[in-house]
Amino acid sequence: MKRLFCIMLATALLVCATGVTASAGDTLVDVRCDEQRYSTKMPAGLSTTWQEGNGLRIWGGEPGYVPNVLIWRRSTRLSDPAAYISKTYTNHMKDTYGDSLVGIALHEYYPAGGKQLPGASYIYKAASGATINQIHLVEVREDGDVEYDARFLNDERDATLAILDAAVRYYQPNGALQPTATPAPNIPKISVTPASVTVPALRDYVDSRFSMKLPQGWKIMTQGEHMSFCFKAWDPASPNRSVFMFMKLEPFLKSQDARRTYQRVDESLGGNSMYQLFANAPVMETRTLQGFLNSLPEAIAFCEKYYPSGLTIDPDVLPRLLNVEVLEKTPSPLPAPAECQENVIARITFENGQPCEGLITAQPLESLYYDFYGVDGAPCTVRMFMGFTAPVSEMQALEPVLSECLGSFAFNQSYVNQAVGISNDETKALLAQASAMQAAHDAMVDAWYARETAHDITLQKWSDSFMGYERLYDNVTGEVYLADAGFYFTYRLHRGLYSNDHLQIVDENTEQYYLQPADYYITK
Repeated sequence: MKRLFCIMLATALLVCATGVTASAGDTLVDVRCDEQRYSTKMPAGLSTTWQEGNGLRIWGGEPGYVPNVLIWRRSTRLSDPAAYISKTYTNHMKDTYGDSLVGIALHEYYPAGGKQLPGASYIYKAASGATINQIHLVEVREDGDVEYDARFLNDERDATLAILDAAVRYYQPNGALQPTATPAPNIPKISVTPASVTVPALRDYVDSRFSMKLPQGWKIMTQGEHMSFCFKAWDPASPNRSVFMFMKLEPFLKSQDARRTYQRVDESLGGNSMYQLFANAPVMETRTLQGFLNSLPEAIAFCEKYYPSGLTIDPDVLPRLLNVEVLEKTPSPLPAPAECQENVIARITFENGQPCEGLITAQPLESLYYDFYGVDGAPCTVRMFMGFTAPVSEMQALEPVLSECLGSFAFNQSYVNQAVGISNDETKALLAQASAMQAAHDAMVDAWYARETAHDITLQKWSDSFMGYERLYDNVTGEVYLADAGFYFTYRLHRGLYSNDHLQIVDENTEQYYLQPADYYITK
């Protein structure tokens, strides 16, 4: 019954939306609003009140209650006033009055002051139990848009609409409006900072072994030589922005049983035997990309233990990928040995102080069986581990730069020639690496643009929640804001006091705003 009642009231409002014109016999007096630099007229004998951040109100009776007419000169222009009324302002009314809002009627053209203005009529129940009628109109002007709001009881309709008619008819700006209006003192002012990612210019990085392009100001670290060569480049201001490549990583054991057996044998030989290295080696439970990524934290701990003695690479060169989840996989075009069980390019998520994502590839190799006291003790190797990472909120902007950096890596010919004196296998591997890197770059670009947008939405939700943000959008400009969780609750209750009252929270009906980067952070 309540839904039917709402529809019936809305229909009645549509029938009544004809406007009322002040009669020729009414005595009108000038009204001047210095705060927003305009003037208009109102019937003689009425009073006005100015409220900072809310506007000028003309009282049709006793100040503080209905009937009244509010005039508010906007500091921002509306590109689509009909959408503003039907969505932004109507949602504001729904948020404010909830079940007490019992009637809504939209007007494409409402007659007021000799003009036809877009607007809407509302009926709501006040806390006192009184039924309040409200008409909200928007006038789009070159000198600054104006909003008018009339509220009245049923028997006050004609008198109130006469006030509205005069206000609209005689409205006249007296100069340019200041660009922003200050909210009421007890309401926090919205301060914003740009959220766009600054992408630095690329520069050529060259040493005696290789060359590549890197963003200005990035650091790079290398370890090993020839088939054991690896590098990681990163932004010191945001280390999760990184590019890396490892020709080979080893050793990895196949099982926890193998490691325990190595530990037992090492302890039986005094604890410092030739088996000690394997007794502490990381375990790759499955020779898959996920199995390898799960073992990376152990690989870092392994390097931290043995790097001081020169037995491993520096642990700092390894990427910090915690709680890794593989979201999407596509076959990799890179040539792989027959013992490679999974050769894919993957989109991953991980944590390292903030939600991050990456595009990577790696080739975990299954080694031959080696019977070591009843378990398979053969260590495994990972080849061609490479990719790039960034915080979730930045990946869309940084992906073209990061993939270009990875694709630009190439060994110098002089360095390849040095490998001739080492082994033909290493020479062939280094020569093949140049084409492999370019193929990986092309495949990663293809994988990025073929990604699932549903995962994009899920990732942004995860990132916002992890960082303590709620995502808002401006219903007029389409801009996206990130605010501290809980901001919208206060903003919604006092929306009319803000100079920008267009913000809406992103919900299940507006998830497309998770697919575009944030434009601003709302800061305290």
